[in-house]
Formats: sequence, structure tokens, C-alpha cells
Amino acid sequence: MMFRVLALVAFSLVSHACGSMNTARNPFDGPVAAGSNSTEHPIRIEVQNLNFNDITVWTTRTGRRIRLGQVTGKTDKTFTIAWNVAVPLQFEIDVTGGRACTTASVPVDRNAVVWVTIPSAVGNQPCRVGRR
Repeated sequence: MMFRVLALVAFSLVSHACGSMNTARNPFDGPVAAGSNSTEHPIRIEVQNLNFNDITVWTTRTGRRIRLGQVTGKTDKTFTIAWNVAVPLQFEIDVTGGRACTTASVPVDRNAVVWVTIPSAVGNQPCRVGRR
């Protein structure tokens, strides 16, 4: 009887330890936005989606797109990304079931706050970007 109790306790400890060490990422989330380079600083990005559709927000760095995440229709969301302030930010917006738009480039400073506004009629109105 004592052996069964010890075996059950050992099994639960091992299964808990294995479950808590799961570091797998979802492969559909795209590249990780945060970098480990010491020349990068946190940049806060405030996205305002005025469109009824959901959108996916991307930024570009040296020829590759970095996925920041999704914003539900008619909502706001804030992202934080580690960014080299020597490189200006530019965003690509993919509207689910609709058009896409690209913002102008915006220079950033350390700990900058950047805002992006997605209009209700993407394609007829530009996506806007600016700094606070």
C-alpha cells in the first residue's frame, strides 16, 4: 500500500514538472517581436482599429516582417516591441477578408510611444502613424 502511495506522488511530481517546462511556441504566431540585442529598446505601439474587421499588425526590419499580433474590429490594443532606435518603424496592416495598407515610416526614440490608426475604409483612407 505504501509503495502505491509513493509511486502516485512520484508520478504526479514528474508529470507536473514536465508540464511546467513546456516552452513550445505556436508556429502560426510568426517571428518573436522582442529581441535580445543590447542596442534595442522597448517601444510601445498603440493600435486603434476603426474597421469592423479584425486586423493583423506587422512591422518590417531589414527586409523581414515581424508579426506584432491581432486587433479585433472596433477595438484598441497595445503592443510592446524591442527595437533598434536607429531604424524607423513602418507598419503593414492586413485586414481579415479585406484590403491591406502600409504606413509611412516613423523615427523612434528610447521608450517611445507610437500610435497607429486603421480607418474604417482601408484602401479609401490611409492608415496613419505618429509619435507621442
